[in-house]
Amino acid sequence: MKTILYNCTFVLLFINLIISQTYSSHPLITRPGNNYNFDVLYPLNPWQIDSTFICWINENDSIYTLYLKQISPTIGEEIIIAQDSTQKANPQISGSGKDIRISWQNKLDNYWQIWFVNFTDGEINSDYLIRDSLENDPQITMNSYRIAWIEDGNILLINYFDDMNLVMGIDSSNCSGPNLGEEDYKDYSLLVYEKGEQKSKEIYFAELNKYHSPEWQKTKISEAPSRNPRIGFWSIVSFQIYQDNFWSIVHGAFYGYPGDTIKIPGCNLNDPESFTYPIPTMENDVKTHPFVVFEKELVGTDTSDIFIMTYNSAYKDTFINVSKTHGINYSPQITYLVYPDSIKIAIVWVNEKYGKKNIWISETMFNPVIGDIKENSEYVKSFELSQNYPNPFNPITNIEYFVSKPCKISLTIYNVLGEKIETFSEGFKNIGRYKIQFDGQMYPSGIYYYRLESGNYSDTKSMLLIK
Repeated sequence: MKTILYNCTFVLLFINLIISQTYSSHPLITRPGNNYNFDVLYPLNPWQIDSTFICWINENDSIYTLYLKQISPTIGEEIIIAQDSTQKANPQISGSGKDIRISWQNKLDNYWQIWFVNFTDGEINSDYLIRDSLENDPQITMNSYRIAWIEDGNILLINYFDDMNLVMGIDSSNCSGPNLGEEDYKDYSLLVYEKGEQKSKEIYFAELNKYHSPEWQKTKISEAPSRNPRIGFWSIVSFQIYQDNFWSIVHGAFYGYPGDTIKIPGCNLNDPESFTYPIPTMENDVKTHPFVVFEKELVGTDTSDIFIMTYNSAYKDTFINVSKTHGINYSPQITYLVYPDSIKIAIVWVNEKYGKKNIWISETMFNPVIGDIKENSEYVKSFELSQNYPNPFNPITNIEYFVSKPCKISLTIYNVLGEKIETFSEGFKNIGRYKIQFDGQMYPSGIYYYRLESGNYSDTKSMLLIK
């Protein structure tokens, strides 16, 4: 594990160094009252979605409202999902723009409920009470296939594709802070969570891989005291760890790799989330860099800011202040904004100023690959790259592609950081269907990408190696 130590004064002097990326920050949700406790759709691949939504809690005159709103490619109307005088918290959203699942917590007197609805083709389906009469905060987490929560210190889970009355136990005793990853299938899923007493929590990584075992497999990935684990883009794990009297960040942990630690003396670093590419990329100073986003709290003051730190680039370890607004800024999340002619990366957070809570957003262009990210339609009709099989795999998988006119091709394998690990230079090919085998025996478990290139055409897909 690499530890990166920064002086807080140095960081404050150079926060305006932005390489070639420009972050545009502005208010996103400013309804009367307080707007907080939000969640955004979390697509792994921007080319697989057609719209991005946000859901959030608004409190105004003792009325609590759960809202849903489209924020790309156009700004939609504010849709009321639930509204009454009962306290609401921790909304969760998953799915696609046409079929969205929303879950949230209700507090009635001294106990909690967990509610769930489907929003399909612009219509709200009947709500569903998943859990009732919970004495403690259930801390729900949700993705496209599952919802998990804490009950009496145990992690419980429901699969949407099964009987929703069928509840499974993942771990027991002193569990908290669960977070489900979005890299999720019916037979495969990831979960991170805290375990232990309040001042001695450790982070655990749980994996369901029915290709190997019908049971969830659990592994401790941090020492105490740690908290706030989150699975970011492409299952990269980040969390906080308490060292030298301050909260630092571990980011980039993945399948046994311990990750790197960021420390800033005099500052607490909170709520980290890592971003990496959904496709292979070449490092270049005019392209979007992978990063970790977090809240930077200067101890002894009443302000905090949302920062990112870039990594794995020619300009390593560069800090950028993306909030750039007064007040307290916290709870950052990452998503994509997809438009007809462009894609943006967006960081969303809560801003609290003068006793008012609003939701802010900062945007930058997503442009990770040298050359035009749009595919040439003539070549798209002439070439086809298939999904590898089996997937997930261990250690061998097959990759097939179809060539409809004679040409030169190459097929390259990349790791999750966009680094080339193998290239299959196939050379000139006649019309026909071809297959290669990739042997991952010498590589660690994780996400890999394969990219087919021929002239102006390229196509990329992801695959999962699990050992």
